[in-house]
Amino acid sequence: MNIASTRAPMSEPDRGVCAASKRGLVALTHAPAASLGPDVRGNCTSPGCTTPAAQNPIPRIVRSIRQAVSENRKT
Repeated sequence: MNIASTRAPMSEPDRGVCAASKRGLVALTHAPAASLGPDVRGNCTSPGCTTPAAQNPIPRIVRSIRQAVSENRKT
């Protein structure tokens, strides 16, 4: 099991080395599976964009709901 990136098939300015290394990892995973399959399998996942925890609105919403409930219980 390998982890590549959605950047494997594409490149951005000044990021060619990253794209090339990720594409190489995809090929390195595929080659043994193609040669030795179906008994041997290779898996390479390419996670896409994620939201950093700091930008995730859910914890803020939960905190505001808890605060509102707590304030209502005090009255």
